[in-house]
Amino acid sequence: MIKLQACIAWFLVVSAAIHADEPATTLTTLRENKLFYNEHCLRCHDEAKAAGGFRIDELLAKPNIEGVEDPWMNVLEKLVSREMPPVDEVKRPSPADFEKQIAWLRGELETSERLTAAARPRAQRRLNRAEYNRTVSDLFGVPLRPADGFPPDDKLHGFDTLAEGLNTSVVLLERYLDAAKSVAARVLRPWPEQAPTATTYSTRANRIDGKDDPNFRLFDPNSFLNFGGTDDGAWDRRHWVGHAWGTDLRVQHSGNYKIKMHGRPRHFAKGERAIIRMELDERVVGLFDSPPAEEASDILFETSVWIDQNSGSLPFVFTFVNGNPFGGAVGETVDYYPSCWQRHHDAKQKYFREHIGKTGDSWMPHELEGLDIRWIEDARLEISGPYFDAWPPTGFQREYATELKAGDVRAVVAGLLPKTYRRSVAIEDIDRIVTFAETSTDKNSSFEDKLQAALIRILMAPEFLFLVEAVPPSTPRGNYRLTDWELASRLSYFLIGTMPDSELRAAAERGELTDPAKLDAQVQRLLNDPRCSAALTEGFLNSWLQLDRLAGVMPEPKLFPHFGDDLKRSMAEEPKAFFAALLRENGKITDLLDANYTWANERLAMHYGLERETIRGSALRRVDLPNRQRGGLLGMAGLLTLTSEATRTSPVKRGIFVLENIFNRPPPPPPPDVGELIPNTASAKSIREHLALHRESSACAGCHNRIDPWGLALENYDAVGAWRSTELAWEDPSLPQKRKEGDHLPTFPINSDLELPIMSDGAKQATGLDAVRAELLHRQEDFARGFTEKMMAYGLGRGLVISDHKQIEAVITAFKKEDYRLHALLLAIVRSQTFQTR
Repeated sequence: MIKLQACIAWFLVVSAAIHADEPATTLTTLRENKLFYNEHCLRCHDEAKAAGGFRIDELLAKPNIEGVEDPWMNVLEKLVSREMPPVDEVKRPSPADFEKQIAWLRGELETSERLTAAARPRAQRRLNRAEYNRTVSDLFGVPLRPADGFPPDDKLHGFDTLAEGLNTSVVLLERYLDAAKSVAARVLRPWPEQAPTATTYSTRANRIDGKDDPNFRLFDPNSFLNFGGTDDGAWDRRHWVGHAWGTDLRVQHSGNYKIKMHGRPRHFAKGERAIIRMELDERVVGLFDSPPAEEASDILFETSVWIDQNSGSLPFVFTFVNGNPFGGAVGETVDYYPSCWQRHHDAKQKYFREHIGKTGDSWMPHELEGLDIRWIEDARLEISGPYFDAWPPTGFQREYATELKAGDVRAVVAGLLPKTYRRSVAIEDIDRIVTFAETSTDKNSSFEDKLQAALIRILMAPEFLFLVEAVPPSTPRGNYRLTDWELASRLSYFLIGTMPDSELRAAAERGELTDPAKLDAQVQRLLNDPRCSAALTEGFLNSWLQLDRLAGVMPEPKLFPHFGDDLKRSMAEEPKAFFAALLRENGKITDLLDANYTWANERLAMHYGLERETIRGSALRRVDLPNRQRGGLLGMAGLLTLTSEATRTSPVKRGIFVLENIFNRPPPPPPPDVGELIPNTASAKSIREHLALHRESSACAGCHNRIDPWGLALENYDAVGAWRSTELAWEDPSLPQKRKEGDHLPTFPINSDLELPIMSDGAKQATGLDAVRAELLHRQEDFARGFTEKMMAYGLGRGLVISDHKQIEAVITAFKKEDYRLHALLLAIVRSQTFQTR
């Protein structure tokens, strides 16, 4: 109906980046400041030594710093942190000399930045995939995920919210058009006059009202026991031993469907719960716990899920995670109950040898006395729906029911545009869409066809796909004050990851966001909105800690046989639950460094050696820690696993994680031709000894002296984050081994001392994670600065620049006054001039 070229033509109208003519500035020469660097830096960083691969003589040979901002930024950071010149230098600069040089260098870098920025267009930030999905879902009142099929968004500075990294390609434009067509067809789908009646399915006889149902069937029959069947020979699987079973589900109408699973856990210990995972169309939509086994409840769990109408069938699969592994992945059951698999296997060997290796639902024709294996008695599933809170069922069709009934395209467009464009709209805006709908369809097209064309055009508009901030061309960077509508959009996508809601739009329309008190009220309202916790956890935290990478981690199964998918999922959820609670409760970010609690479920409790009897089931809950082996981010198994190799720990990766994610001061990349990480170190046994030999190289020592101590202090955690007190002697897996088959590598106690050139007294008196935590708390202001910089880059949608320094310091000052509480940081960022200008 609508050609790609036509939509792209509209797309290009305002999507070009805005270029600003900025006042010219000039740089001073380096001549007057060479004496400082000649005296304090040149001895180690000249052509002869080039310590750490860095040469100050090459920088000083330039007339000024223009064009080499990155090396000079490194110099500035070393001066600010007082890391250079080294503390053991006989002649170090005085505090006054340090401050004078920092002020001069920062000023020159700001001037260089303005010169560079004047020649660079200002990128407009487009919606990333998660924001697109949330926005179209909120716009039409239906859960939609069309952006799942888009190309992955590029990340810059770790985030996929930065304008410079969110590129637009022809492939992406094609996906946008496909998504727009799909969404428009979806929300304009005709609905019957009355809501569909609810239908209940039951697994007990694969029948509805006594008749076979072709839209609902069981598979994987080996998941069930059949003790005797039924008198009429009906297909009756009552007792669920695991692992997975499900249905091929077809639904005639989209909507919310209620899912109710019945059954009673058998042969579970007191307090134990059956854990059931629910997947729809190969996507996990929930993990549920049964009531404790001793309760007489017949309902394992109940929930609701939105299911779209489908012409084919959707696989709807349920996994009894801590049940019998026959028919499914052994690893997950062994994760929970190492003896469970063996008990089932022994029972089959002893009583039912004729069924070994066979499928079918009747391998236990009757329940034997003393048969000690777990199952869920009389398991059955009910699915009913769809259910709606109103009719017609979608938000769009309810909101525009009158206009839709009247066939008024203009009225629908007039109502939608302020939401989709996120600004006030003029008559010309409405005319443009209506004209497009008329001219892009046939003369005899129906109202529905024209409205569908209008919706597609709206969803392809740059005003929808981009957070447009219309800076006048002559305005210098940082001097344009965002309009109320632009500020509302920036605020909304920062805190809740979607378009402004009705209250925020109304405040923008009234011009209230220029009033600091009313802006603060809107911020506080959004901070208390459950969407804020979800959006910042999935958007900010997931990218900051790179938790999405955990899904691809595959530790060596022979070394870590109990590492299964369920443990991996629990590891990924722990930091998310921890951070979400901080957001809800306005907690202190210093809890991320040191806390006497964490968020754990039964699987993590097993991994951490906690008392499982009080932490049953899959749901994560706040757990007080009995000792100091855990607490804070660096005690979380997921992050420790992420920063390991598949077969062993990696102190280097863990050290880099501390510098990059905790302090936001990542080390520079290794110099070219640096050689192997561990050269000719046959005499060394432990990782600590290997890295000590590695640091003997002058090309490596500069960075590794900063990196290695942090990672080595975390060596009590193995490659999957389990606590240990000894380690195996290290050997290079790429080299042939001299050991005989069956020989075991020697083990020796782990030395987890923290050894930094300058340490706090608290860190000196502790070891391992305790020492790391003590040092991090001593440097909590450095952590707050790094955390603030990360959060500001995420919220601003751009990388931070040197001219942001004063605003960053102002935000940190306000943050510190409130004892580093998370809401105080978010409020200070929104209040800042940097957030409210462009």
